[in-house]
Amino acid sequence: MSSIEIPFAIGQQVWHVGSGYRQEWIECPECAGTKAITMIQGNGVQVSLACAACSAGYEPPRGVIQRTYYEHRPVQVMLRRVEVRGNEIQLITARARLAVCQEKNRKDNK
Repeated sequence: MSSIEIPFAIGQQVWHVGSGYRQEWIECPECAGTKAITMIQGNGVQVSLACAACSAGYEPPRGVIQRTYYEHRPVQVMLRRVEVRGNEIQLITARARLAVCQEKNRKDNK
């Protein structure tokens, strides 16, 4: 029977890359907030069209779009529990499950 080495102890403080995000409304980069795009045809005729970038479905354009910014920061967490399933170790904190995958099966390491 093979054994899996658990790299951390329960109660130990470890660093984890936390994932978070924030959303902001910004001016539409396509129409610059005017809610319309001006198209110039080959014969020089200008046609104004409703901006499709800042409209949602059949709704009219808003002039703004929602942008999501993902933020990954190191966070120090305390390990509360360890679960072992096959060749995968899951370290459980008060807020998250951290998976520590074993790259190779123990049979391959011999």
